[in-house]
Amino acid sequence: MILTLLITGCASNKPIKIGFVGTLTGQTSEVAIAGRSGVEIAMDEINCSGGVNGRPIELVVKDSLNDTEIAKKVADEFLKEDIKLVIGDFTSNLTKSALEIIDGKDILYLSPTASSDYFNEKD
Repeated sequence: MILTLLITGCASNKPIKIGFVGTLTGQTSEVAIAGRSGVEIAMDEINCSGGVNGRPIELVVKDSLNDTEIAKKVADEFLKEDIKLVIGDFTSNLTKSALEIIDGKDILYLSPTASSDYFNEKD
């Protein structure tokens, strides 16, 4: 349903905001930085092709600083900013922390690399 809303949306040129969260500073930042670069490349290609139904994509980037409490704060910020799709976080422990905030809310968090068994029964 969320993806359908993103694709069809309102008949306006208002940007579609997509969130991105990862550890972008510090020792463990390499994976998230690479992930952000990949998302930016895809976003640029989509926007250069006219966007999604004429609407450009805008990436809202946040740094979780490899801190579970900051990951929760960032998840809450995305909710307050009414961002419906978030790519990240890149570690299982940070993704698990974010889920404590977003569970049951109208938001889709896609972690490209979280792999804990904790997520096996999660929706």
